[in-house]
Amino acid sequence: MIKTTIVRIHLYVFEAKEKFLIAPQKEEGFVEAIWFKFEEAKEKITFDLDNLLAARQIFYEKRAEKRLKKKDNLKSLSICLPTHNGEQTISRTLKSIKGSIDNIDQDIKTNILICLDHCTDSTEEELRKFKKNLNINIVKNEGQKGKAEALNLLFERSPKDSDAFVFIDDDVELDKNCLNLMIKELNKGSNQFVFAEWKRKVYIKRNAYRKFWYKVFGVKFDIQIYRKKSQLMRGACMMCQREDFVRLPGHIINDDQFFQYIYWPNTKEVAGAVTYFDSVDNCRDYRNRFLRIGQGMRQLDNEFAKERLEKCKSDLFLSVDKDKIKRLDFKTKILFKIYRVIRYFVKIWVDIKLRNGKDHGWYRTRKN
Repeated sequence: MIKTTIVRIHLYVFEAKEKFLIAPQKEEGFVEAIWFKFEEAKEKITFDLDNLLAARQIFYEKRAEKRLKKKDNLKSLSICLPTHNGEQTISRTLKSIKGSIDNIDQDIKTNILICLDHCTDSTEEELRKFKKNLNINIVKNEGQKGKAEALNLLFERSPKDSDAFVFIDDDVELDKNCLNLMIKELNKGSNQFVFAEWKRKVYIKRNAYRKFWYKVFGVKFDIQIYRKKSQLMRGACMMCQREDFVRLPGHIINDDQFFQYIYWPNTKEVAGAVTYFDSVDNCRDYRNRFLRIGQGMRQLDNEFAKERLEKCKSDLFLSVDKDKIKRLDFKTKILFKIYRVIRYFVKIWVDIKLRNGKDHGWYRTRKN
C-alpha cells in the first residue's frame, strides 16, 4: 500500500482481486472513501495525476523488492503468442519455439497459449497443424482490439500454476538456445523482465530494389551505433515471473516500454538468447511502423510520473556515437546516411499525423 497526499485528499494504491469495505477516517476530517479502478482514477484525479502515477510506480517497486528476495527456479512456463492475421508467419514461429523448448530442462512443464486478436485470415487453420506435436490452447480476443488486451487475456487464461511467462511475437523465430538462456537469467532473481537479443533474418527476396531498402532500414541493427549497448527492451520475446506481470491499459501500443518503465533498471537483455526478425524493406512500411511507435511513446507520457519518464528516457535512449559512424566503411556509412535523412523527414511527417489523434495501432508489415 502506497499513499501520496494533496491537501485533504489521500490517494491509496492497492492490488486487490475484489473490492473490500473501506470507510473514511472521520476523526481526521475525511467524509468519504471511494474505490476506483486505476484507469478510472486517472480520469477523475487529473488535478494530482503526477502523484497518482508516482504512487503506482512506488507500489510496483516495493512489490518487486519482495519478489526478488525469493529465488525459486522455474518449474512451469507459459509460452504466449498474441497474433493478428499471422497466417504467413506463425508457422515458422511455432517451429522455432518447438526447437527451443527441446533445449530447456525437461522437468520444466510448458504450455503454449495463442490469442487470436480479431483475425480475419486463416491463422486458426495454420495452428491446427501443430496441435498434435505441441500443447497449444487457443483463446480469442473479442474485446478491444490490440496487443495489450491480447496479452492481458493470455495472462488471465493461463494455468494458475505457471511460474513464468514468455511473450513472443507471431513473426519472429527463436534460436534453439533462446528460451534456455532466458530461463537461466530469470532464475538468478535479479530482474523482473528479461528479453532476447535481436538479429535480422537473411533477406531471401530477389527484388534488388527492395533488397536495397532492406539494407537501408536495417543498417542500424547491423552496426552498434551507440557508445554502449542499448538496454531498451523489445517485446518480440520477453519473459517474466507470474507475480511481475502488470495488467496493461487496453489502449497501450508499446507494451514492452510500458513494462520496462515500471521495472527499470531490473530488466535485462540476455546475451546469446536470439530472436530473428524481418526489418522493413520499403518506405511505406517504415513510416507506418515509425508512426505506431511514435503514438506509443506519447501514450507512455500519460502513464508515468514526470520524474520516472525523465529517468527512463535518460538511461535508455542513447545518443549516436558520431566518432564510431565516422569509422564505418564507405558503403555502410552511405547506407546509414540515407537512413538518417529518411528518418528525419519521416519524423516530421509522423509529428504532423499524430496531431489528429487517430489510432495507429497494430500494423502488419510485408514479410521476408
